Amino acid sequence: MHEIALHRSTPDASTFADRARERLDTIRDAWLPSATADFRDAQEALADFLSRLLAQVQTIAKSSGIDLGDEHLGLGLWVVDHEEGLVSCIATADRRLNDRSAVMPNQLQLSSRWVVVEAVTRGVVVQRDPDLYASRWRFIRGVPLIVENDDGSERSIVGAVTLTSTAPMHASRLASSPRGVLGAIDELLGAVSLLFQ
Repeated sequence: MHEIALHRSTPDASTFADRARERLDTIRDAWLPSATADFRDAQEALADFLSRLLAQVQTIAKSSGIDLGDEHLGLGLWVVDHEEGLVSCIATADRRLNDRSAVMPNQLQLSSRWVVVEAVTRGVVVQRDPDLYASRWRFIRGVPLIVENDDGSERSIVGAVTLTSTAPMHASRLASSPRGVLGAIDELLGAVSLLFQ
C-alpha cells in the first residue's frame, strides 16, 4: 500500500527494488565484507553492539519491575535480500561467525514457520513459540527493521531483529510483559535500522 501511494504522489520516486538493492549493498559493504579478517572484525563489532542492546532490553524490563535475570535471552540481526527472496542472520549477541560462508539464508515465503520471515513479510512485530525440537529458543519476538529517507516518503524493510528466550512462551516473563514494556523494547530494537542507513 505504501508503494502504491508513494508512486501515485511522486511518480519519479525510485522503485522499491532499486531502494532495496541499494540498501542491501550498503549493509554488505559495512557488515559483510568478503575479506575474512574484516568479516571477523565486523562480527566482533556487531556481537558487541547486540550484547549491549540486550543489556538495555533487560534494563527496560527491570525498570518496570520485571526481573529477567534467570531467563536466558538472545538477539539476532537479520538482513533481507528482496531480489533473491532470502533473509539471513548476519550476527547474534552470543556467537561470532568465522567467515561470510557461515551466513545461511532462509527463504522469504509467506508460509514459512520462521518468525523473522513473518515479521519481514508482514512488516509488523510477531511473537511466537516455534516449538521446534531443533531450536533452544522457545519464545521468539521478531521486530522488522524499516529504513526511511529523510522525509519519510520512501521506505523499505531491510531486515529484522529477533529477541529470543529459552523459556517457553507461557512461562516467559518477557513474553508476558505489559504492552507498554514490550512497546519500549520494540522501539529500542527497531532503532537498529540506523545501522543500515
